[in-house]
Amino acid sequence: MHALLSTSLLLLFLGVTTSQTPPPTRIPLACLPNGTPAATPFTSTYAFTFKYALNFDFVAAQPKAGAQICEFAGPMVGYALGGVPGTAATRIAPNDTALDALGYVASTVLVAAPAGLAGVLNALLANGTSALYTHPEEIVRALAGQLDRDVAVVETVSTSE
Repeated sequence: MHALLSTSLLLLFLGVTTSQTPPPTRIPLACLPNGTPAATPFTSTYAFTFKYALNFDFVAAQPKAGAQICEFAGPMVGYALGGVPGTAATRIAPNDTALDALGYVASTVLVAAPAGLAGVLNALLANGTSALYTHPEEIVRALAGQLDRDVAVVETVSTSE
């Protein structure tokens, strides 16, 4: 019941219902934040994967969904890490590596944050009462509730400067 409530709450904030979402005929390679992505001092990004309610077909067909994921994912991670400023979503990408296991193409948001924290973020992801899920803003908590806790957070370090 709680997961259903979280999904409904998030979709209500997004202003859509699942019945509005026809599958797109062409899926983009990524969804980017509106305008210029927020400047961030970090060279690492962390991939967080979402449950079915925010599958990539849905997110690609609903621009408001992608925009809100990009807006709130950075603050969600920054808060979970104890208030780290500058964390920001850089893009949402399809995660089709789990297609056979999940039966859908999952959405993965990439969030820039300090390097070397994959273990910490995976521990936060696994603990449903951690700071990752307790942000003061309801919309951010609803977004965190849609994270797939069975898919590990993966760190990518950028080598370009």
